[in-house]
Amino acid sequence: MKRTKRCSVFVSYSRHDEHLVRPLASLIGAAGDRAVFLDVESIKPGEEWEVEIVKAVEECVVFVLCWCCQSQLSEYVYQEIRLAFQHGPKRFVPVLFCDAPLPDALASRQWVDLRERLTHSCLPHNQGKADKSAVLTEKKTSTGRSGTDIDTSK
Repeated sequence: MKRTKRCSVFVSYSRHDEHLVRPLASLIGAAGDRAVFLDVESIKPGEEWEVEIVKAVEECVVFVLCWCCQSQLSEYVYQEIRLAFQHGPKRFVPVLFCDAPLPDALASRQWVDLRERLTHSCLPHNQGKADKSAVLTEKKTSTGRSGTDIDTSK
């Protein structure tokens, strides 16, 4: 069964945070009267999940990024971000679950700060990051902060 209602909001997150993201996605859908794509609710059994995710990212107008130390390590999250930049324009809305620094490409976007409003089980933020060389570039910003950025050119 294919999606018949076009999703205007795509929610990207780490599976680790599904218990936090489900109620947030429901709230977004109810408050904005918009179709929200959340993989665990939008993809039906038997559908090709990668194809459905790509279509939803391409179609969406709003890309909600639930960001934390776990999503920072997820290759799928970075693929979704890159795809969203390639199929813009979109409104990017970062939602912070912990102190993990946003990718530089999204750091200038106004974010929703939930860091002190929810309980998130974090990894130590000073542990090494997964190698994302195909998607990310390491760089120092003018403030001297080391950050990760998304290669949006691919």
